[in-house]
Amino acid sequence: MKFKTIYDIISISGAILAFVGGYFLVRSVYASTPHQIAEMSGTYIGGNKHLELAFVAQKVDTMIGWALTFFGTTLSMTSSFWMFETQSLRIVGLITLGITSIAFLGGLLSAKFFKNKIYLKTRAISFTHHVDSYLKHNSNHFNACKLIEDAKMYYEIETLIDKKLSDYKNLANILIYSGATPGAKYILELEGKQNGKK
Repeated sequence: MKFKTIYDIISISGAILAFVGGYFLVRSVYASTPHQIAEMSGTYIGGNKHLELAFVAQKVDTMIGWALTFFGTTLSMTSSFWMFETQSLRIVGLITLGITSIAFLGGLLSAKFFKNKIYLKTRAISFTHHVDSYLKHNSNHFNACKLIEDAKMYYEIETLIDKKLSDYKNLANILIYSGATPGAKYILELEGKQNGKK
C-alpha cells in the first residue's frame, strides 16, 4: 500500500497533536480521584493548597492542550497543500509513532515544569495575603521569624528562602516575587527600626 509520504506524515502528525492536545485538555479533571476531590473541598490553615494545586494543574494542562490542538489543526489544514508521491507504510508508521511519543513526553515535561513554576508563584501570593493579614493584626508585635516558619510549614515555599539572609529580607524577597513591592519596602523599614532599637 502506497502513500503520498509528506502529505500523509503532515496529516497524521496533525491528527496526533490534536489527539494528544485533547488528552491534556481533560487530564486534570478526568484524573481527579475521590480522595483528591475531598482534599480540594476541605478548609485548612494557610489556605487550601490542594485546591490551588488543582487550579494550577488545570491551567497548565489547558495551555498545553490548546497549543498542541492548535498546531495539530494547523498541520492538518496545511497537509492539503502537500501532494507528493510516497514511500512505504512502514516509514509513515515509524514516524507516526515517533511524533506521538515526542508529543506525549514533551507535553508531560512541559506540564510538570509550568505546574511547579506557577504553583510556587500561587503559594507565594497566598503567603503574601497571610503576611498582609498578620501586619493588620500584629503591627505592634511583628515577628518575622514566625512568618518565615509559616512560609515553610504551611505554604511550602522554602525554595524562596535564603538561609544567608535575615528573616526580614527573606520576607521582603518573597513579597517582591509575589508582586507586592510596597509591602516588601515596609518589611525592610521594620527591619531598620528593629535594628535601630538594638
